[in-house]
Amino acid sequence: MKYVELKNAKQAAIAAGYSPKTAKVIGHENLTKPYLKARIDEIEKQIGLTIGNTIATVEERKQILTEIARASFADVSEGKFRSRAVQSVRISKFITKQGAQEKTSISLHSPIQAISELNKMERLYSEGMTVNVDNRKLEVIVQSEDARKMLKELEESGSGD
Repeated sequence: MKYVELKNAKQAAIAAGYSPKTAKVIGHENLTKPYLKARIDEIEKQIGLTIGNTIATVEERKQILTEIARASFADVSEGKFRSRAVQSVRISKFITKQGAQEKTSISLHSPIQAISELNKMERLYSEGMTVNVDNRKLEVIVQSEDARKMLKELEESGSGD
C-alpha cells in the first residue's frame, strides 16, 4: 500500500503501475473504495498513524509549550531533564593543571516566548496588539486604541516600567 507511505493518491497509483495520465483519477477512485480505505486505516493503525495525525494537535503543542515554560536549570541539575525545553547543549573539553576537564553548556528555550505563544493560542491578547519576545527583551507594539488604554493603565499602576 504505497498510499500509506506517500500520502498522495496519484503517486501511489503510479507506483502501483497505473498510467501517469490516469493516475490522479484512479488514485482518487481507489480512496473511495471501502475495502481499500479499510486496509489503509488498518495499516495506519498498526504503524501508529491516522490520517491527519502527522501534525501535532493543538493540545500537543500546548503541552510542549507548557513544558518549555515550566522548565528551569534547577530541573536539569535535579535530573528532571525536559528535553523539549533544551535549545542547545555544547560540550567543551580542555586541559588544566588538574588534568582533562569537560564543560557542558545548556541553553533552554525562552519560557517568556513559550508563555507568549500559549497566550496567543488562547487569544489572551487584544486585537491590534502584538508581542515580540526574545531572550533579552519584551517588546509590545500597540496598534489599537484599546491596547493603548491598557498600556497606559499598566504604566499608571507602576507595572509597565
